[in-house]
Amino acid sequence: MINMRRLSGKRAIVTPDADGHDDGPNYGTKFSESDYARIPPADLPFGLPAWFGDDAWGRTTTPKHNNSAERPGTGLLHTLIWRAPGNT
Repeated sequence: MINMRRLSGKRAIVTPDADGHDDGPNYGTKFSESDYARIPPADLPFGLPAWFGDDAWGRTTTPKHNNSAERPGTGLLHTLIWRAPGNT
């Protein structure tokens, strides 16, 4: 996770946006489902399957995984494997 001492020190030097604030909580000790967000379909290329950009299914399946993409040990520079949900 994030080093909270480093993050807390940044609040004194980073100016919040005009419509923002800097008194919100820092990150917790672990991620929860509400920390994840679907990538809006408009931000993705045309023609992708509907499940693309939402990997919530992977955190509820067995074996559990926190993302839907991985690089195999043999193709680190050229290969990306994307897992689709089982019901597609």
